[in-house]
Amino acid sequence: MGGAAIRTLGIWIDRAGYATEDVVAFEPATGWYDSLERAERNGQVLRLAARERAEWSVSLAPLLPTRR
Repeated sequence: MGGAAIRTLGIWIDRAGYATEDVVAFEPATGWYDSLERAERNGQVLRLAARERAEWSVSLAPLLPTRR
């Protein structure tokens, strides 16, 4: 604990382009936009110094059907 917070969730989708089957992955992202240049222009990039730490966590829970 105590590192910079990573606030962006990246969703990576591979429709059998690299893997032999479809893959979806949730990953920490230090910026958003597909272009690093655009992210930097909009102040949406987390910069880390050498050996600096960043923290990331995600909580998932199943959605239960509502009773009628």
